[in-house]
Amino acid sequence: MSPIMILKSVSKLQPGRMLDVGARDCKLAGMFAKLGYSVDAIDPSPLPEGGAPDGVNFTRTAFEEFTSATRYDLVVASMVSHLVDYDIPTFLKRLRSLTAEDGLIYVTLLGENDDWAANPRAKAVTSKKACALVADAGLKPLFRSIEWFEGSVYSGERKYWHLYRFLLGAA
Repeated sequence: MSPIMILKSVSKLQPGRMLDVGARDCKLAGMFAKLGYSVDAIDPSPLPEGGAPDGVNFTRTAFEEFTSATRYDLVVASMVSHLVDYDIPTFLKRLRSLTAEDGLIYVTLLGENDDWAANPRAKAVTSKKACALVADAGLKPLFRSIEWFEGSVYSGERKYWHLYRFLLGAA
């Protein structure tokens, strides 16, 4: 389920300041901008030809190097937990540090049945462990789901995904 649909389902789709971590082509960031969000998007890769969509402020940087005085109403970190250098507890705390006091975090984590789970860089976790890590970060789920599906990676290669999707707020 997309972050927009999840936010709608819990009546939290309320435009404000948003950060898209690992924005890649900024498609998701662009959808939020069209809904009225003021969007900052970051990714270590350059934008594809054509640039960022209207309403999206793109910065080419790794998440680990990103700094901002802004505290966001919504931080989206979709399909990136396995790409950052942080372990999951540090990743969640870093996301929280960028979130306004009453802000929200949408994050995905790889589950133990994901095709990449055997790779330590994937940082795959069980559902129980994911929930414990969320609580340890001082966050509480407003929405959570478990998904299993065959899909693609950015290169187009097919893979089996096992994802935990969370919409989180401060505990």
